[in-house]
Amino acid sequence: MDSKNVSRTQPWTGGAIYVDFTKTATLPTDATSELDPNFKELGYVSEDGITLSNDADTNSVNAWGGDVVDNSTSNKTETAEMTLIEQKDDVFKLVYNPNAVTKNASGETVINDTGWNDDSYPFVADTVLKNGRRQRFIFMQGAITGLGDESMNNSDVTGYDITLSFTKVNGVFKRIYVQNFDEGGES
Repeated sequence: MDSKNVSRTQPWTGGAIYVDFTKTATLPTDATSELDPNFKELGYVSEDGITLSNDADTNSVNAWGGDVVDNSTSNKTETAEMTLIEQKDDVFKLVYNPNAVTKNASGETVINDTGWNDDSYPFVADTVLKNGRRQRFIFMQGAITGLGDESMNNSDVTGYDITLSFTKVNGVFKRIYVQNFDEGGES
């Protein structure tokens, strides 16, 4: 056991959650390299951070007498829930669809809301663990499958509470890279 391996996850200060609307970006292959410029940063996430969830149907086989002798799983799903709290074009494009967000002659953003965007994209989440180690999550393909209520009042920050559901690409939902202590994180 080693307490240096116990950590909270914080957003990377250079940005935390990114999307590739072009679907052509080269996916990163480590925890620290610069991202392909096609990945667009989605700005601040609320203080609740990102909640990753896994779910599956479990099928148990019982022997005569009731002993469980085998288990299998099916219908595996992975999701991420977060609230995007920056009011910026890339967030609007994710929520409503890139084609639904334009600029008018005055330079104002115009959003044509035809329902939430159901297209799927690659996502990256950059985080930092204690002792300065970087951790990067690459979600191969995700789409909005839930959009929470939008509060407009003088006590809550306006944001988009989204649930992303991920599909496998070549059998993989996500790839996670964790920087070693000897690569720049303190030991």
